[in-house]
Order: sequence, then structure tokens, then C-alpha cells
Amino acid sequence: IVVRFIFPDSFTYSIWSDRDLLRALRVWNELITEGAEMNGAYYARVPGGFYYYILALFQLVSKQPVYIYLLLSSSVTAGFYIIYRTSHQVIGMVGAAAATGAYALSPGVLSSAIQIWNPALTLPMTSLVFLLLVQVLRKKAWALPWMIGLLLVTMQVHLSNIILLASVLVLLALVPHGTKLKHWGLSIVVTAIVLAPYIMVEMANGFVNTR
Repeated sequence: IVVRFIFPDSFTYSIWSDRDLLRALRVWNELITEGAEMNGAYYARVPGGFYYYILALFQLVSKQPVYIYLLLSSSVTAGFYIIYRTSHQVIGMVGAAAATGAYALSPGVLSSAIQIWNPALTLPMTSLVFLLLVQVLRKKAWALPWMIGLLLVTMQVHLSNIILLASVLVLLALVPHGTKLKHWGLSIVVTAIVLAPYIMVEMANGFVNTR
């Protein structure tokens, strides 16, 4: 992490990074409801454009790629801290340090955190999901709609997070928690709000971006 800030120019910048930053510049002039293209598909794109809106917020600080990269690195670092603090509440200091270290040194994290692309942004977002999930399991039901909304936004950043969404729902079905029908009802409302722009645009164009 320290090396990233000492040598900020040492990061991977590809044509896909350029594509994403250019698309993020457009969000102030048009509604973007699709994310990055999915591997192995020519037209199909990630459902939802939240990734570009988050990049656009970064660009309010600076439009220079090196500063976008430093902001991403800072958010990843914050994600590590959130994982440690949340794990510390559940499994203690040693367990939290081991869990955070294993996460930080995993190949996926190491490869994602050295470039400007959507998997890098999922790292801090999933740490927030973890924090909210722990709150839900501790019978703090207010966290459920926030967690569902964040999961849907994270899924729009990178579609692989649909696996995380399914895993969380299965866990909530198996482990007792304090949520009630009103909390799930509010979660459904949040789901509708988050997905509405994408669904409305795709219905109008015949879901061409899914083929």
C-alpha cells in the first residue's frame, strides 16, 4: 500500500481504463444505465451504470488517471480497515488480523488493486456489505435495506457480485436474525429504485444490451 503512494505512476492503465473514464465523463450529460462489457460477449453489458457514476465522483477531485488510481487505492485501504474492525468484533484481534491479511494478499485483490478497473472498486464495497451483514446478524434490522441496496450497486460495478448477493440471501435464510416483514418490504422498495433506470431503458430498447 505504501509503495502505491510512493510510486503512484506504477499502475496498469489499459484501453479499458480509458473507456471507463471517458464514459464517466458523460454521466453529467446523459443517463448511463449499462456498465462495462462482459467477457465473451459483444453486446452484453453489466446491468446498471453505477460504476461510471462512482468514477464520475472521483473525477470531481481530478480527471488525471493517476489521481483516480490513488483514490481507488485509498478506498481499497479503507476496505481493509473495515474488514479488520468488523472481524475484530466477531473473532477477536488475532482472527481479524489473519482474515484481513489473507484477504489483502489474495491474488484477486493484488491484481485488481494495481489498475483502474471495476474489480478494484468492488473491494471496498464488499467490505461495507460485510459490515452491514454483521449488523443484520446481530439483530440490527435497520441495516438490511442498506445492505441490499449496496449489494445491488456492487453487482452493477461487477456482475460477479451476484454470487455474493445469492450467498448473503442464503445465509439470511439459514441463520436467525431480527428482521421483520417491514424491513424486507423496504428492501424491495430499495431494489426497485436501484434497478428502475436500467429496467426502464432496457424495456424501451428490447433488452438489446443483454444479447
